[in-house]
Amino acid sequence: MTKNTRRPWARHQRKSSPLPRRGLQGYATRVRLAEAKHLLLATDLTVADVAHAVGYTNVHQFYTVFQRYCALLPAEYRRYYTPAGSDNGAASPVPTPSRAPSSSLQAMRRGP
Repeated sequence: MTKNTRRPWARHQRKSSPLPRRGLQGYATRVRLAEAKHLLLATDLTVADVAHAVGYTNVHQFYTVFQRYCALLPAEYRRYYTPAGSDNGAASPVPTPSRAPSSSLQAMRRGP
């Protein structure tokens, strides 16, 4: 006995997708946060300036989203991942996000 494997296309796509339940907005959020992490470690910008640089107009919302995705507040992230003895992390190379370069963030802001 074989089981009928016919499913609606959308359900099949959702089940076989490499990133299940992650839509365009989730992708945009991850791109913004990857850029924010890079800015937090590579610059001396304030958290508010980083939030504005990656496209958040509400700093409180940036804090909320950052903590939800990273399990740390932005300032805690900076303290935890900045190498000891460096003034802002610029002395040691900061790994750039491999999936979210700055150019893609800029392209997303411009739109289609």
